[in-house]
Amino acid sequence: MHHKISNSALDFIYALQLEVSSGSILDVRVRAARTNLPKSWEYPAFKLDVRGGHATITFHRPSNWPRIELDVVAPGATTLGIALVRMTPKSDAQIRAELAQKSIAFLGLARNCENAVVSAVAAFHKLRAMFGGSSVHICENDSTDATPLQLQALSEQGLITLHTFRELDSKLPKRTERLAYLRNYLNDLAVSIPNLDYVCWLDMDSYVDEHFNEEGFLSCFNFPEAWDGVFPVMDGFYYDVWALRHKTMWPEDCMSQINSTWDLALGSGVASRAPVFVRQIAAHHMAGWMPVDSAFGGMAVYKASVCRSGRYVGIVDGEEVCEHVAFNQSIGANGGRLWINPSFKVKSPLGVASPF
Repeated sequence: MHHKISNSALDFIYALQLEVSSGSILDVRVRAARTNLPKSWEYPAFKLDVRGGHATITFHRPSNWPRIELDVVAPGATTLGIALVRMTPKSDAQIRAELAQKSIAFLGLARNCENAVVSAVAAFHKLRAMFGGSSVHICENDSTDATPLQLQALSEQGLITLHTFRELDSKLPKRTERLAYLRNYLNDLAVSIPNLDYVCWLDMDSYVDEHFNEEGFLSCFNFPEAWDGVFPVMDGFYYDVWALRHKTMWPEDCMSQINSTWDLALGSGVASRAPVFVRQIAAHHMAGWMPVDSAFGGMAVYKASVCRSGRYVGIVDGEEVCEHVAFNQSIGANGGRLWINPSFKVKSPLGVASPF
């Protein structure tokens, strides 16, 4: 018996309950897909519990597959009843009660962001009040504006722990190499904190301020069973395409892909603007959570358990690469799952509203 299931609402599903009209269920095969016309299928891990004509499929981890197909081996059965067991979103009060029992480390890098750093720290403190335990660690290096003075004042007020690096430019001249070094420094520091539950990264230059929508942040904790890392969308165009990897849509670095595939007959000027095409996606209009192999978007929340083995890498074969990709892909390689959550919103640094 072959059956197709549509999950057009993109609800997170953690089980299926089956019942045949007569006879017994012998076996069930399950496959899932995320595209309209699948060229390949996922075969999700699940536990099968069969009791005569009834069966329960419990997935190893819940997901929001748009399409699920079943082959039910039940000789003699003529009809099959299927019930999807969906995860129910929690109320804000429920999430806050759970987070009050959790701990988190907020991490950020700051350089020449004097117009944004105070607001970013205010956003940190708006969020940290939700948790039973929290700390804020900021790395600053080689700023030439008032950023160091502002951070020092915040440190003296006990609002942050400041880590200052001078002359890092001369030691690590390539930007992504510096970023990877500083992120690894803070990540190692965070995961050394006993009993830490979550790590939250925030770019300090423009993505959030004291008006940040905390309900969107809270929405990430609706389905903690499903994720190991969650990334935001922007209120305009999706900006952070360099960090973005998706199994089918953007499996490679978009910049290197353009350099290796773009027909020069189109002109170098057109090629240089090609990443903007990806940015036309109005991610804040997404229908549901989307699994990715890597992303960032100015902010990220990870379970601390997956951060303990991840490393940021900013240089490959002497060339600069997005430092987030290696860290995120190492999580995926160890069975972790990463998602973009369309309810989790930050400001777009492009400063341009989406036309979509």
